[in-house]
Amino acid sequence: MGQAYGYLFKDEIKENLDNMFTYFDGMIRDFIKEKLPKAEKWMADTLPIKQLVEVALTDTLVATFFYTPKRFDEEIEAMCAAAGIHKSQGVLINLFPEMTRAACSIVGAWGPAADGGTLKMLRALDWEPEAPVNKNPTVVVYHPEEEGSQVFANIGYAGLVGSLAGMSPKISVAEKEWWPSGTRNETSPYGTPWAYLLRDVLQFGTDISDSVKMLGEAHRTWKLFLGIGSKDDNEMAGIAYAADEFEVYNDQNFSTPYPEEHPIMDGIVYWDKWA
Repeated sequence: MGQAYGYLFKDEIKENLDNMFTYFDGMIRDFIKEKLPKAEKWMADTLPIKQLVEVALTDTLVATFFYTPKRFDEEIEAMCAAAGIHKSQGVLINLFPEMTRAACSIVGAWGPAADGGTLKMLRALDWEPEAPVNKNPTVVVYHPEEEGSQVFANIGYAGLVGSLAGMSPKISVAEKEWWPSGTRNETSPYGTPWAYLLRDVLQFGTDISDSVKMLGEAHRTWKLFLGIGSKDDNEMAGIAYAADEFEVYNDQNFSTPYPEEHPIMDGIVYWDKWA
């Protein structure tokens, strides 16, 4: 997989590659100018931010390399060859989600909370509308031949093969950043990039039980909240996901992590932007 993707979206992939590095370069420089003490603001105009971002992404590559299934590397290589870009750039662009996560919103509604009773699931990408990556959204439908696979649609941006959100005939997935809380060391740079894990759930998961098993047994990295929706179960599980923590919530125990902000409502599980 990957060759057709790279050929069809070669211009969009190249544009996204440039846009992502430019966007983060500007974002970091603005942060330095606005947040750092006056004596340190000189760094905004002198530091090689783009090169430092590449170094950070390379560090992430090293930390996740041995935990990343080979099929992702093969797909990125084929995509880059077809798009006419260097494989290393394609590998790095696919690690942006691992570095940044996303302050998004997720809701699943079913039963008494949904019209017709069937599961409805939403994932909003609460990102700045002016972010240049927004210019090239994609829905890529995969027909993998690997044993145990199923057809799935991956929702994201040109050049990104991991899953920010997606659907198969059985499963829907969504994620958002879990804002740091407490004093425990709940994150680790060493593990499988979360976007690749979510895509594996789309490709191989058939219900909440086996999707939770896949995620629970994985080498996890950063803190996220996940939504895993199942057609057969007709509900969405909310998952608190971290390197050394893994909790599964439903509509009957959902107030546990946030008792005031997340009241119990039959047939609803949700993670808001600020959770």
